[in-house]
Amino acid sequence: MPQSDYFVHESSYVDEPCSIGAGTKIWHFSHVMSNCQIGERCNIGQNVVISPDVVIGNNVKLQNNVSVYTGCILEDDVFCGPSLRDETEWQETLQHGCNVLAGAGVDQIVEAARNAHRAGPWAAAYGDGASGPEILKVLLNHG
Repeated sequence: MPQSDYFVHESSYVDEPCSIGAGTKIWHFSHVMSNCQIGERCNIGQNVVISPDVVIGNNVKLQNNVSVYTGCILEDDVFCGPSLRDETEWQETLQHGCNVLAGAGVDQIVEAARNAHRAGPWAAAYGDGASGPEILKVLLNHG
């Protein structure tokens, strides 16, 4: 695809081979490493690093200073901000090993769910909490 279909700021690097969709913009000091697939109409902010073999869907927004690591798949219409937010990443979940990073394997996710079951419960920050127990049942019954 000719670069005229997308924009890369002169201070950024895009390693080859990569596939970048039409209308995508890659801003200052960013680095897209080899074998990445980036969809159409994406906005890659300043100082973003996209590691090799990442797949990014259409209409994805990566804020400044975001890193996306090898093996990650971001589906269409995803927004990634640059840091943890207190109201979405509870310290208790991190301390008890119930919160794992994106890209974790099924076994790591199941172990995190078991840790949450042993360490919790915590008051639900959003909603009535009805979906959490159902998700936990599915995860604990896996494998």
